[in-house]
Amino acid sequence: MNEGAYKLWDIFIKAVGGAAIVGGAVWGTLSYRQTTEHEFRRPLWDRQLSLYFDATDAAATVATLSDGDARSDAIKKFWTLYYGPLVVVEDPENVNAKMIAFGECLTKPGESKPHKNCSVADLRQLAIDLARSCRQSIGESWDKKLASLRRAPQRD
Repeated sequence: MNEGAYKLWDIFIKAVGGAAIVGGAVWGTLSYRQTTEHEFRRPLWDRQLSLYFDATDAAATVATLSDGDARSDAIKKFWTLYYGPLVVVEDPENVNAKMIAFGECLTKPGESKPHKNCSVADLRQLAIDLARSCRQSIGESWDKKLASLRRAPQRD
């Protein structure tokens, strides 16, 4: 090879090395930002998960118990979540709509009767609908497709 060919190879190798350094720096910056964003959002996601479980637990308790202190406590818990902490983290379209639908079947604090008269079967279905909406919201929030998990057969 002549001296001109060596210079071309030298320039090419330096250009490739420089591009690799710049590419590595860009990739590192993007990875850092993504990791930082996930770490920033993690406490919110953890709280959302906890509150979703609390809401579905309260709804399931109301839907499965006919009367008593446990059911009364679950109704109080539902309304506390409904008017308070769940509003901060809930999916405004799906979970919110299911909470409203379930709440219409319960007597609101300070009122004498529920907005709608719902049967036990209605309450159970609304509790299941709420749980499914929470599941979908969790999957979307955590970038996981929980819907792809095997679903249980339809419940009564």
